[in-house]
Amino acid sequence: MANFAVDIVIPWVDGSNEKWRKNFEFYRSVEGNAIGEEGFRSSKELLELWLRGALKYATWAHKIFIVVDRLTDLSGMDIQKDNIEIVYHDEFIPKDYLPTFNSNVIECFAYLIPNLAEHFVLFNDDCYLVNKTTQEDFFTSDGRAVDADQVYPVGVSEVYSHTIVNNLIFINGRLDFKKYRAEFFKRNFKSVFRPRTFRSLMFNKLLSSFHGWQDEHIPIAYTRTMFKQTFGTFDELHHQLLSGSKFRTFSDVSHLLVRFWRLAKFDYSPRGFRTLGVYTEIEPGGQQKKLEQLLEAQHKIICVNDIEMSKNEAQQAYGELMRILTRFYGRK
Repeated sequence: MANFAVDIVIPWVDGSNEKWRKNFEFYRSVEGNAIGEEGFRSSKELLELWLRGALKYATWAHKIFIVVDRLTDLSGMDIQKDNIEIVYHDEFIPKDYLPTFNSNVIECFAYLIPNLAEHFVLFNDDCYLVNKTTQEDFFTSDGRAVDADQVYPVGVSEVYSHTIVNNLIFINGRLDFKKYRAEFFKRNFKSVFRPRTFRSLMFNKLLSSFHGWQDEHIPIAYTRTMFKQTFGTFDELHHQLLSGSKFRTFSDVSHLLVRFWRLAKFDYSPRGFRTLGVYTEIEPGGQQKKLEQLLEAQHKIICVNDIEMSKNEAQQAYGELMRILTRFYGRK
């Protein structure tokens, strides 16, 4: 194992917290422009299950930073561990942005968390560790981030797509796509008969600008230096795209801008697509057959993404998710 520390950062919201909910509804009524609100939120019980997986399957983690709002009530939770640290939004996010209900703001400022290691992995709370991982899954021995580089034009059918497009606009404004295309071909032409590599090469040949890379919906390895360099390059970002609204807006950028910047500059160590984890969606109602099947496989990480559903369907899905994960982590 490399001789540098790697931390985990996980932003978390307790959707059942009445104080938080009241604050959320107040600012939403004032602004009236909240977009992309989840149909399913986490809970203390799900966070404890997430931590159970992280403590068992990410033993390389130096510290786990749980990022929360000051209104969050953590009483009764089993989080009194030496390597678990609670960090509040007002400890690292500039006060002009607070309070915030915008995950893009929280994640873009994550590199400013006090005492955060230079190398860290940014998790979402729906990404569960379900088998042993190593530090080398995320960083090489010399500290370079490990990432999948499948070129894939961004889709525009989801609410979140505008944020990805905004990221790409900045990339295209600073980097020469033709140089990237030539270098990508040089690095990958020997693997042209691999289907995903061939597809990436074809997209690059047909496109005339950066159109995106495929999103695995799994945790991403970063360094604080990457964030500083990226946001230093795009010094107008904090003012132009991340100020004003307490919620997501159509002018947002995200932490993926940092990932795109390093992919476009080849500042990473490549790995195969979906070799670290897989993605599935919560199924409305009581049955979660896809999740149960994936847990029986040997994946290291499973992202269980939420979808729009009715309140009744969300309650049923939550109950089944709790049952499945409780049984899984108890068995393991």
